[in-house]
Amino acid sequence: MNPRVKLLTWTPDPMEVVYILWEASKVDGPIPESVEEVKATVPREKLEQLFWDVIRQRIPVSENIHFTFILDGVSVSLREQMVRHRIGVHVGDRLGVDIIPDIGDSSWWSQSMRIQDMGTFADREMYRVPDSLGDSDGPGTARELFHDTMKQIQESYKTLTMLGVPMEDARELIPLGAQHRISWDLNLAALLHIVGKRGCWILQLGIWGPIIHGMINELATKVHPMFARIVSPPCIDANDQFASCQYRLENARRMTQEDQHPPCPLWLCRDKGDGASALLSALRSDHVDGCESVASVAHCGCHSQRPIPLTVSARAETLIEADNLVPRHREMKERAEQYRTLWRHNPYTWEPE
Repeated sequence: MNPRVKLLTWTPDPMEVVYILWEASKVDGPIPESVEEVKATVPREKLEQLFWDVIRQRIPVSENIHFTFILDGVSVSLREQMVRHRIGVHVGDRLGVDIIPDIGDSSWWSQSMRIQDMGTFADREMYRVPDSLGDSDGPGTARELFHDTMKQIQESYKTLTMLGVPMEDARELIPLGAQHRISWDLNLAALLHIVGKRGCWILQLGIWGPIIHGMINELATKVHPMFARIVSPPCIDANDQFASCQYRLENARRMTQEDQHPPCPLWLCRDKGDGASALLSALRSDHVDGCESVASVAHCGCHSQRPIPLTVSARAETLIEADNLVPRHREMKERAEQYRTLWRHNPYTWEPE
């Protein structure tokens, strides 16, 4: 079952509200007294630009704009990632979890498997199937094993309830992939934090992607088209420019295949860290000299002292064609096209599209 997102309620006229709040904090004289006055007196282009500039600064003004979503088809594992954001919110505590601005104003209400009969969840395919299982579900495949296991769990659940075991106890069998419904109320600051961080190449877009796409599409359709471009990963600064990758070590591990996922193409083309520098040196026309891949270059360092004459665009063009340089190159290119749609930017150069 593919997750579905519906925007239920939202702060009306969010751009006008942000404009009034901003003016109230910056101007000594009179300010607009109503949303209607802003609409009548402030040019639309100015209003939209101010809204964009304010929310990109991640300042508390955006905490005054609220949204309530209904998320259908959310796996238990994704729900746990959502709600754990409430943990460790005291100043100084990190505990390895995310800190969302104004967390007290974010809340969830979940459909409970304590009273929800899960006796047909496998028949209805109400569970998430990871992309890593592949597309084939024929005999002996990972997908077949996954589906068969879900059916076995369903039958065991049904047997327990028939034996008189309460559903709230039988549910302990239900896997993390089982799906249900959940509501999510959050403010704009929290939304920007979530879609930015989970929109990062490294941080599990595979599980978050349908939810983020659904939320953005709902906002862009029902509130304002500008919301279609609010996703920017942590490496992008308030001026919409690439700054630096926060996950260099993870990307470096992907280059050596200690981590079995493709590295981020934006990191490869834009970051100044050691791993990206090794790649850029390797991309020179006189590449190889005994090295068969970027992983080899990174280990031997034979290119580390050479100048790197390629522009960012040239690096990107070379990277797209350089099948022998990057581990899981085909997978990287396929995933890059998904990020192109999400980011509204070139996934190699961060040029707007």
